[in-house]
Amino acid sequence: MKKRTFIATIAVALIAGVSIFVACTKEDNRNGYAKSDTDPMSEDECFSIGNQLENAYSVTNMQKAYDTLRAHGMTDIVDVHCTHYYVKFYPETPAEYNLLMADTSLDYFDFPLDYEFVEQGAYCNKMDDYNVLYTVVPSNYSFPNVRYDIIENCFIPDDNATEAEERVEMQSLILTNNLTPDDTINTPPTPDKSWFSWILPSKKYPSGCLKVLNTENNQNDPIQNIRVVTVKLVKISHTYTNSNGYYHIPKGYRWPCHYFMSFRNNNSFDIWGNVGPLAPAFYYMGYQSKYGHNRNIGQYSVAFPWATVNNAACKYIKEIVPSENIQRPPYDLRFWVMPDVGGWAGNAVMGHHMNATLTTLNSFCLTTVGKNLTIAMQLVLPDICIFKYDNTDANLTYNYYTTTFHELGHSNHFGVAGESYWAGYITATISNSGYGSDSIGTLGLNGFIGVGEMWGYFFENWNINNYLSNLPNLSYTYHRISIPDDEWFKPQILDSLCRRDGLNMTPKKILGCMTNDVHTVGTLKQRLKFYYGEGGKDLIIDSIFHHYGF
Repeated sequence: MKKRTFIATIAVALIAGVSIFVACTKEDNRNGYAKSDTDPMSEDECFSIGNQLENAYSVTNMQKAYDTLRAHGMTDIVDVHCTHYYVKFYPETPAEYNLLMADTSLDYFDFPLDYEFVEQGAYCNKMDDYNVLYTVVPSNYSFPNVRYDIIENCFIPDDNATEAEERVEMQSLILTNNLTPDDTINTPPTPDKSWFSWILPSKKYPSGCLKVLNTENNQNDPIQNIRVVTVKLVKISHTYTNSNGYYHIPKGYRWPCHYFMSFRNNNSFDIWGNVGPLAPAFYYMGYQSKYGHNRNIGQYSVAFPWATVNNAACKYIKEIVPSENIQRPPYDLRFWVMPDVGGWAGNAVMGHHMNATLTTLNSFCLTTVGKNLTIAMQLVLPDICIFKYDNTDANLTYNYYTTTFHELGHSNHFGVAGESYWAGYITATISNSGYGSDSIGTLGLNGFIGVGEMWGYFFENWNINNYLSNLPNLSYTYHRISIPDDEWFKPQILDSLCRRDGLNMTPKKILGCMTNDVHTVGTLKQRLKFYYGEGGKDLIIDSIFHHYGF
């Protein structure tokens, strides 16, 4: 848990990951370049649902298009049949929601796909039902035990479609007013010109780069390993950005399409960012060229917290975990990143991995971040909550990185100590309305807090100093000022152990001692002495703990 605090702007250096950068170019829809944009400088950017569109890919409309082409002389045979279902799911319990999220081959949306998308940004005008998800599934899909409606049967030609099938697709898009002459590089047909003689535009595989501003060096960092989704009505494809922020969509498009950032990360964590919607955070980048789209996310964008927490988590999992040779955090982590009025706050509620009652999880969230879980989040059950200070001066890369490191450190502890330990940690936090003021507490459980927060603050600080310092072009570095010196659990103890010459203590050794039965600071000391106290080192360990009152 990161205590709710008001944070002043802190000068800090972050190491910029080494990456290859290619300048983004402005798009001419005919020249084969991806368009480059910096998002609007507004924290309120959002997109909404406009008028409903006719689904060109419905079996009914595709059959009409085929019949039209046949009537104008087309001789090719096309088997128009149901290849996909356009579906609406209604998960009602966390278990049902988990069944849907387990299938990462699908893209879930909080909004229907057969509508106009107005403006860009996060989805704003949530429909009436909070527990709905839209997607498109293949016709041989095995439906899980979750209530659903099939909205339409669809014929969606795949990437190996014949030219005749793609002509039917184009014809249906035209007949349903989903393509313009500009989209098709054709002129409208005349009575003496057959529809099937139209030129098929070339097929392109969209590619581009996605970046987010690093406020510490005023450079754009690549947004790593997030999903990029392209949509043309119910024709969907996705891929993931690489470590340099680049993506290449595997499905070809002959026309412009809609582009989304989906904060599902292929390092086995996802980020939710909206109050109501069930799907992981979506950022709509607009209706863009078939060649691709580049986007730079600015400091005041609604997507800035999501992209920055995403990058911090990637750094932790991909760089810090292997470098420290520690067990990685649990797989399938769920972050809830939201604006908060009144301070920075975070917790590692581990709701998705805990068998705890909703009342307990709500009480813990109310105690630690000042909010109950929303109705939608009661189905998602986030593992880590990060709420930002609603003030532009505090909307800094550094703040997101430190809070993310702190809470991921807790998730490491959860992975070692287990669910029963975490139940004690949560119960103690609720009973104290926070950290408490001593090692006993009202229920005698404060040792759970002591061990947990010692580690959380220590490992946050350790990572700041060892992985986020010495940024080029800055004349200062960050030196161990994030460790609180006024908390009773004294995380300086662990920092001193690891920096003491000759002791050879490491974060891995400390974490390995923090098992289920180690839930007081004294027990942790004894465990460290037992395993690593040979040759008089036990006396050094004793002296360091004693120096800080233990």
